[in-house]
Amino acid sequence: MIQASFSYLSALLMLLAPPPPSEAESFKMEVAGDFFVASGTLVPSSKEHIQAVRQGNQNIKILVMQNVPGSDDDNDYMDAAWGLRQDGFTTIVPSDGLIASGGTDFFLAGTFRIIQPGACIGVHSWEDDGPPPYAANQLPRDHAEHGDFLEYFRAIGISSEFYWFTINAAPASGMHWMSPAEINRFKMSSIPLPENDRETDAERQARCDNRVFENSP
Repeated sequence: MIQASFSYLSALLMLLAPPPPSEAESFKMEVAGDFFVASGTLVPSSKEHIQAVRQGNQNIKILVMQNVPGSDDDNDYMDAAWGLRQDGFTTIVPSDGLIASGGTDFFLAGTFRIIQPGACIGVHSWEDDGPPPYAANQLPRDHAEHGDFLEYFRAIGISSEFYWFTINAAPASGMHWMSPAEINRFKMSSIPLPENDRETDAERQARCDNRVFENSP
């Protein structure tokens, strides 16, 4: 049943979903059959955009995140994601999809979550321009700057250890693409991923970096 749903989803996305945008393009959510398909960077206006698209489509409770590479403002994506959480959304990253940074955190708001094998799931540290500039992993664990993130993950039922993992996995200027074992460790997908693939960390890094490059202008 699950496999059949995956096959239907993949076929539908090929026919209806828009091509993945560059990271510079703003978040867009569109109706594609029985799903919403999302792409682009989360921006301050994303919450209003989501609300507008959902008007007249209240029966749709599945969001396919095709290519959501990040966010401009963390508070905005948390607020928008919480609305989907309250309405019981299923969030999906298809096998050719990509989420990263704030896009990954947004995905986790789903009450039921599906990450298909081959999807690229990116995490890294956040940083503040200051002055002086500083990165999340330079702050002690009890620093107030961590508070909003920890509260968000607690509210959506994700272990705080996931947050500490993300800020130490890669610097803000880089990206760590998570392995199936790491995804399963933090219960990011309601359907655990198989861990028997032979892709190395270096191969995954190159594949997902290339996927970002292919989606750039």
